[in-house]
Amino acid sequence: MVTEVRGMGMEGKSLFRTGEMVLMIVCTTLGMLSPEQAVRLKNAGLSAYNHNLDTSREFYPSVITSRTYDERLATIDAVRDAGISVCSGGILGLGEKDEDRVGLIHEVSK
Repeated sequence: MVTEVRGMGMEGKSLFRTGEMVLMIVCTTLGMLSPEQAVRLKNAGLSAYNHNLDTSREFYPSVITSRTYDERLATIDAVRDAGISVCSGGILGLGEKDEDRVGLIHEVSK
């Protein structure tokens, strides 16, 4: 929790006062999740979940070998189905082609 910001022109300005209700958005990244785990996180107060796809489906096996693209998508689906906001993106410059970048953009836009 942040109560003051330094070095941004906001020194000494409290973001909330004692007794005020504070809306906190809680975001985490924990890797692969089952639907049950996602529901437990939602019930615990999780607001947002970061889970990157890394690259396109076609280029993925060239980058990641520890899990499948479909497993990544299943985690995103589980998080969404639990009512948690999803933040997802990728990494550029891994040797992918332009088509792979378009594929990634298409997938994360769903």
